[in-house]
Amino acid sequence: MPIQKNLVWAILMRISVEIFRIQLNRSWKQQVGKCAEEFSVLKARRDEQQDERKKLWKQEKDLLAELERLKTDRGKAEKSLDHAALGAEDNVTSRIQH
Repeated sequence: MPIQKNLVWAILMRISVEIFRIQLNRSWKQQVGKCAEEFSVLKARRDEQQDERKKLWKQEKDLLAELERLKTDRGKAEKSLDHAALGAEDNVTSRIQH
């Protein structure tokens, strides 16, 4: 009888180990599935943020170009105003002298 008890015990242990292995495998697969889903969500979020950053970079570039254009226009306008003021001053001076 002791041999039968040992055999039964060994079979039960083998079954227990196999059940544990199956449960562990299921748990592992579930965890991997959850991680894959999370990864996909995070990757999509990263892609959206990269697209937003690219839009902001383009907007910044466009605004800097517009600022440079306005600075150039202002410089031209100031020169034009200076020439107009000098011309008006010369005109007044020549009238006073006559």
